Amino acid sequence: MKLQFQKMAPYIPFSPMVKLSGVRVFMPFYHLVSDNPPPHVKHLYPICNTKEFSAQLQFMLKHFTPIGALDLARVVQTGARGRKPYLFLSFDDGFSELYSVVAPILLRHSVPATFFVNTGFVDNRELFYRCKVSLLVDAILSNPSLQSVYNVNSLLKLGYTDAASLNDIASQVDVVFDTYLATQKPYLNLSQLKALATQGFTIGGHSATHPDFSTLTPEQQIAEINQCMGWVNHHFPEQPQMFSFPFSDIGVEASLFTLLQNQSNPKVDLAFGTSGLKKGKHSMHLQRIPMEYSYKSAKKILGGELFYYLVKRFLYLA
Repeated sequence: MKLQFQKMAPYIPFSPMVKLSGVRVFMPFYHLVSDNPPPHVKHLYPICNTKEFSAQLQFMLKHFTPIGALDLARVVQTGARGRKPYLFLSFDDGFSELYSVVAPILLRHSVPATFFVNTGFVDNRELFYRCKVSLLVDAILSNPSLQSVYNVNSLLKLGYTDAASLNDIASQVDVVFDTYLATQKPYLNLSQLKALATQGFTIGGHSATHPDFSTLTPEQQIAEINQCMGWVNHHFPEQPQMFSFPFSDIGVEASLFTLLQNQSNPKVDLAFGTSGLKKGKHSMHLQRIPMEYSYKSAKKILGGELFYYLVKRFLYLA
């Protein structure tokens, strides 16, 4: 349904929708930006190139005031408003392009951002299972003889618990994940993360291994968060402790948010989902806006979110 609103959004003035919404902070998020999408992500979602990302950024800066993690925490706690709504930008998964491509663009525009990393992947120790899927799809699509053996659509549906199947297919199509990690280095290393922190960027947690939390028990969810945020707090203790749920926060009970943000011993300062413009499940739990669509217009993406948000609010009030 949201896609239908995004199709109509270009025909509706953006600024009046922003004002009518009353939204204080817009929180768009990406994974990476690349002029040559790498095979470990190119089959998973559309990726902005540098020109498209810069255009999106310029549009957002026209309508919003960028803020970093410290200011976001203050705004959430106090309800402060600016002359324009605030912009909090973030990126998930900790891909190496954040250091080589994204950070230089953000620094040129003086835009802060938070990079949410999967701590088990830092230093290229392991490869996210969805990235393994994309690598396998890439190998199959580049070899016509394999396309009659493997169904790419079925492969793209494999999940977190299908590690054995992925390894079996990899051995059959001559893909060696460890070799790819060692040679291509798709993820940031700790030195790069520390360098990004010295440049003013915030490093947050995105779980240890990027599971779908809806498939985990509450105990497993807590273990993933503890392992991840323990690493983040150890290496970046002076920053706000921020956690974004991998995939989404669907399947996470409200009791977990209460535990995470217990005032006497908080595990995180802010937590994030991916559901677009809507209220979170807890006062310190926020929802971000996905920005990776086949169409690259920031006005269309954000305008669609606003239009959808306003219609829902009107229907609820009605």
